Amino acid sequence: MPSKKSTKKKPDPKGLGDKIEQFTEATGIKAAVKAVFGEDCGCDERRKTLNRLFPALTKFDDNQKARYEEYVLPYRDQEFGEVPSRNAKAMGNLYFEMTGKNENVTGCGSCLKTVKKALDKIYLFCDEEDSTK
Repeated sequence: MPSKKSTKKKPDPKGLGDKIEQFTEATGIKAAVKAVFGEDCGCDERRKTLNRLFPALTKFDDNQKARYEEYVLPYRDQEFGEVPSRNAKAMGNLYFEMTGKNENVTGCGSCLKTVKKALDKIYLFCDEEDSTK
């Protein structure tokens, strides 16, 4: 009797590294590389590095979008000056939810630059998706 193929769903790709791994597995490239270079061919480290440098964009759900608009949007273009601690904490929490990265968030506008920039990209990605429907 033929064996059933596993229907276990792989997790969504976290970034470019995961996408490349999916491609190399599907085409047989990964197996060929491992056959030539062995199990420790450096693929896992490259995958992790590419995921970190080029993360997959995820979309806000309705709750996250509302929190972005309430806590981040009013301070989006602010580079310097204080951001209320409530807003800074909300920005940090939202950033962690969307990226899995935990930033040490303070109320300093310039310190929040990375967090705000990443959240802006996600927000704009959501707007582009909504306008194409």
